[in-house]
Amino acid sequence: MKMIALFALWILGLSASSLAQDINCGAKGPDPRPSEIKLISWNIAELATAVRVYDRPLRSEDEFKDLRLYRECSDGDVYAMQEIASLRALARVFPPSQYILCISGQTVADQRGLAPDYPFNQLSDIKPQCVTDPTSAVSTLPGELTNPARQYVALAIKRSSGVSLADTRDAVDLGPKDPATDHQTRWGLDITLNKNGALLRLLVVHMKSRCNEDPIEEPSDNDHCPALFRQLQPLKSWIRAAHQGGGPFIVAGDFNRRFDRESPEIKTTDMWDVMSGASTSSPDDDVKLTHIPKNKEFKCWPTEPASQRFSIDFFVMNEKAAALADAGSYWKWRYGKDIEEETPRSRWPSDHCQIQLNLRFP
Repeated sequence: MKMIALFALWILGLSASSLAQDINCGAKGPDPRPSEIKLISWNIAELATAVRVYDRPLRSEDEFKDLRLYRECSDGDVYAMQEIASLRALARVFPPSQYILCISGQTVADQRGLAPDYPFNQLSDIKPQCVTDPTSAVSTLPGELTNPARQYVALAIKRSSGVSLADTRDAVDLGPKDPATDHQTRWGLDITLNKNGALLRLLVVHMKSRCNEDPIEEPSDNDHCPALFRQLQPLKSWIRAAHQGGGPFIVAGDFNRRFDRESPEIKTTDMWDVMSGASTSSPDDDVKLTHIPKNKEFKCWPTEPASQRFSIDFFVMNEKAAALADAGSYWKWRYGKDIEEETPRSRWPSDHCQIQLNLRFP
């Protein structure tokens, strides 16, 4: 028996060393306890297979392999993701044999040409597109549905985690028309997770970019802020409704907003004050929220300027979810291999690093 145990350890060691040889994972985040799951938020920057989103070159086979290895590095149970162009692209990093996958139904709405107004009466049959069959072949999944391709929010759940889907919805109101460009903004993905009968509600978001610190208002000297302004009330409404539901909830993703650089005063032009209800005089819409990270500066890439070292990727949660979270488990992963090799910016895996948070399931 002792020889068998030693052989098993040797095999595990080979597996770990193989991964280490294939890619430099960088420093490792805290492992979850047996009662916890590891939640990851990851903006993978224009992840597409055949049709470009904006200006990022399509990824090579080696680059997709590296993304899969970076996924193995973080080894999350649930991934909230942004900038995913299609289910097929998502499955190239998260194989359906190992993960349950979902992508926003906005993919279908855009294919039908409903953007940017998304008439409500034409959305009744549109819902998030999910892959629950572990035998699904990547090649049979929908690829990019528009040309140029667009970016959406998505989710992946490790099958071995014991977490399943209890409910899936689109948060369509988070995607109003940008008044400056007449383009669409991104819907949210509203998922209820189930583990052993316990439920956790998760909203995956990717808010309007380039209004990181300016006052969020319409009109604005910053052409990007009016679109974010139009997303604020729908986001606040979702938070309030989730809070009234009585259970734990988390809003995770790319908020494109530096909460820790907003004014310490209560303002109607600050995202945090609007989300929490603090910006209104009525206490009826107040929700006590926590965000992780908080007041942390971190360089995802060595060349990142000081002005960009405050996070725009967050886990925002109510008190019930915060009680389940291990705040000390927050971690920001780095692309060790690409940093080491000085990969040119146009070929970075992403301009965002993965962030993690471990939490007990309620």
